[in-house]
Amino acid sequence: MAYSTSDLIVRLSLDTTNFEGSLSKFEGQMTKLQASCTNANS
Repeated sequence: MAYSTSDLIVRLSLDTTNFEGSLSKFEGQMTKLQASCTNANS
């Protein structure tokens, strides 16, 4: 649990970094999936 404002800011910053990393991985997987579907339709 956050006891100070600075602790809260650090926790939010870390959560944002993890979230952005997860989104990047998801985007990469979606790009691969889209390419696979395009190849399957060819």
